Amino acid sequence: MNTLPWARVDLDGVYIGNTPISGRAVAAGEHRLRLTTDEGQVYEVTLNVNPGANTRLVYRF
Repeated sequence: MNTLPWARVDLDGVYIGNTPISGRAVAAGEHRLRLTTDEGQVYEVTLNVNPGANTRLVYRF
């Protein structure tokens, strides 16, 4: 996952780091992403992960 500009990432309510994030294993199913920029803008995204799938996310705010 990457964002422009960088963002703080919370996955299902748990802080997992700042973008870019790579190689993160996530269970199949629906997940909530909360992306917070350094300017305080907050974006909430629902992510559906299929079993065995690799997912690449890129967001421009």
